[in-house]
Amino acid sequence: MTRIYLPKSLCVPIISRNFAPMKVKWLLGLLGLACCLVVSARDGVRMLAPFGDELHFSDENILSGDVNGDGRVDMVDVVLTIRHLTGASSEEFPERAADVNMDGFLTAADIPLIVNIILRGGCPDAHHPHMIDLGLPSGTKWACCNVGATSPETSGRYYSWGMCYENNPYLYNWDMYPYGDYNDKGDDKDYSQMVDIGSDIAGTDYDVALRTWGEPWRMPSLDQCRELIDNTTSVWIQQDGIYGRRFTGRNGCSIFIPAAGDRFYFDLMFDGTSGIYWTSTLVEDYPCAAYYFGFSSNSVYNDYYYRYSGRSVRPVCQ
Repeated sequence: MTRIYLPKSLCVPIISRNFAPMKVKWLLGLLGLACCLVVSARDGVRMLAPFGDELHFSDENILSGDVNGDGRVDMVDVVLTIRHLTGASSEEFPERAADVNMDGFLTAADIPLIVNIILRGGCPDAHHPHMIDLGLPSGTKWACCNVGATSPETSGRYYSWGMCYENNPYLYNWDMYPYGDYNDKGDDKDYSQMVDIGSDIAGTDYDVALRTWGEPWRMPSLDQCRELIDNTTSVWIQQDGIYGRRFTGRNGCSIFIPAAGDRFYFDLMFDGTSGIYWTSTLVEDYPCAAYYFGFSSNSVYNDYYYRYSGRSVRPVCQ
């Protein structure tokens, strides 16, 4: 009887969870059929479209692992991937959805990662927040929910940049902002009334994630948000009735970030259509503004806006 030995790296992600023994044997058998096959796939496309010099943009809208395009990842997608690798299917195949590790090729190494999405797609329990490891190069882990939220789907609270409490009443403008004032009328830019609280407020007294949740949580920097965009696939979805984006890492783990909008003067704007999240990074050449991480149904990007705006915060830790 011929035995098929799989690399340990392929087996561990599957058998590390409580899975029925027969299902494990079935999965391992299927993996064995595909473990030596490599099928060329289109290289994943990431767009860098400058807005000024700083906008980082991606228009990807694919659900990683959703091979048959039915809006969910399940064992049908595993079977279809194996059939494609073995040449058992000649049907048109969305290879970018199956290229979970985003190396530009569809191989057997993607199969256990699809299984990981099935097993590890959400929080392990209802005791939020959780540190979600998306397999990012820096080792940064992202929180499963926003500051002030009770679940991944809820918006949480809205904060001006550098503030650790919501405005009461919900009025967000320069008059309510404690760290400066700025009048952008005319050609002359006068930043003399802006209070310097740092070019990166992560880990400081102005970091709402640290002040609210404690160590080791931090506001994400601009670089950490760019790393998230570059090293995950994301899809616009509705989760428990809330619109937002699910970001899936190369290890199969994912986070859902709701389209919480932002607060401007008395209004809550873009709720349900856009996610607008502060980073910890100041725009040094334009110190009345800070960078934010944003997304909609068709784009993911970084941009900047006035510091008084009320926005959500999704913490990180390392």
